[in-house]
Amino acid sequence: MVEPIVRLENITKKYGDLQAVDNISLEVKPGEFLTLLGPSGCGKTTTLRVIAGFEQPTTGDVWINNSKVNDVAPYNREVNTVFQNYSLFPHMNVFDNIAFGLKMKKFKSQEIKERVTNILKLVQLEDYYNRKPTQLSGGQQQRVAIARAIVNNPKVLLLDEPLGALDLKLRKHMQLELKHLQQSLGITFIYVTHDQEEALTMSDRIVVMNNGKIEQVGVPHEIYEFPKTLFVANFIGDTNILNGVIAKVEKDNLKIEVGKESLLTKNDEQLSVGQEVQVSIRPENISFCQKKTSEDSQLEVTIKDYIYIGSITKVVAELADGQKLLIKTANGTKIEENTKRYVTWNKADCFIYQEDIDQAVVQ
Repeated sequence: MVEPIVRLENITKKYGDLQAVDNISLEVKPGEFLTLLGPSGCGKTTTLRVIAGFEQPTTGDVWINNSKVNDVAPYNREVNTVFQNYSLFPHMNVFDNIAFGLKMKKFKSQEIKERVTNILKLVQLEDYYNRKPTQLSGGQQQRVAIARAIVNNPKVLLLDEPLGALDLKLRKHMQLELKHLQQSLGITFIYVTHDQEEALTMSDRIVVMNNGKIEQVGVPHEIYEFPKTLFVANFIGDTNILNGVIAKVEKDNLKIEVGKESLLTKNDEQLSVGQEVQVSIRPENISFCQKKTSEDSQLEVTIKDYIYIGSITKVVAELADGQKLLIKTANGTKIEENTKRYVTWNKADCFIYQEDIDQAVVQ
């Protein structure tokens, strides 16, 4: 079994009465791209800063490369950090920005030149070595910041929302570039973001955080397709959350009353008749049908809005009790507002939760 390159054991971080990180434990594999994902204030950046050594944990231990580093200064840890604002030296050119750390460590001039030249080629900036940061685009500045961090050959690269200052098109382009760079280097990346699509696009594994705790850890497919908590289901991508009451418990099915209608779902929880639950179903897993049949789940809805966004169409529908459904479909014939339709889905595509809805819904 491969030893983790980073291990957090029961990490808690408090700032006075505020508990930013609440007793989390996590192992990071060598060479993986791990993303800490969650809304603002969930504890992801604090966790990154604890790994870097910029913050001391209130309780718990940090291990890097099999050594406990609680008392090790940031500059002596085998990690480097890339921040959102890049922190480049404006008076230095690209070459000197990248070489700065090597000079501080008293590397010989020839080795500095070789290593910086190789890194410039890797990030495709060899023709920009003599430019100042102000003469570079946002994407180029981001690559310089990464180059400066990896030229020291860290065991782990920590990245705190490094694409946050870029426009949407450049951000998407840099997501792919960054992932390819990580794969070519083989360095462990621990990446912080609040952008769900970014996390799904780039990560080998995702750690979803909320209120200082870890809600779920898994590969992108697991996180999206099999959310373990209502928070994860709601935070990752779009989902519908319907409030219902257990009406009948069978061996393989649950019958749930939703408003004036009922639906069947798979029975994978220890639930009993009368319990209030939330049903989560992804918009793309819902389809329309013209009439009532014997399908597992069918609800009558009224079409309220029709939103064309190019590759797909979003339809907003309303149940008889006023609950809303978002449905994503391939583009086709427009359904007129106030039209009655039936919607259906496979019972395996919905998930049942018993949680505080206020804690699960991200504002």
